[in-house]
Amino acid sequence: MDQKKIDRINELAKLAKQRELTAEEQAERTVLREEYIAAFRGNLEAQLKSIAGAQNVKRLSGAGRCETSTAIAREFFPSTDTIVVATAFNFADALAGGPLAADTGAPVILLDTNKKVLTNDLIDYMNSAGVEHVIVLGGEAAVRSELFRAFQGYLK
Repeated sequence: MDQKKIDRINELAKLAKQRELTAEEQAERTVLREEYIAAFRGNLEAQLKSIAGAQNVKRLSGAGRCETSTAIAREFFPSTDTIVVATAFNFADALAGGPLAADTGAPVILLDTNKKVLTNDLIDYMNSAGVEHVIVLGGEAAVRSELFRAFQGYLK
């Protein structure tokens, strides 16, 4: 991305602090932001690949944070009898549960706690990995009881 476009992004950011952007300015800002993020990601990946021993950089992602956490679990924990789950909308439980997950050799999986059922992606992972134990971090305010009970049907 050239400097002229970066300057325009900054100019639009300053304008947005002073007044509401027009529809055209908002559309331009969206296009420029997407281009900037794509360029940033490409540059970061290229830099990582240039580091000695880091030629095999692999991006793990999903449609959102929950799916990304499951993709990470699939990659690094293809077979596990335990998973640690926490809400995706408040990082404290997942962060606090990190040492527990590390100690048990389990992945931390983020849950969309607005839903009342487990996602097919998570169910597929649990079945393929052989999950038998689920450690749920947080009380009912963090992980609703319907979601907590949904795990019981998928344990061996």
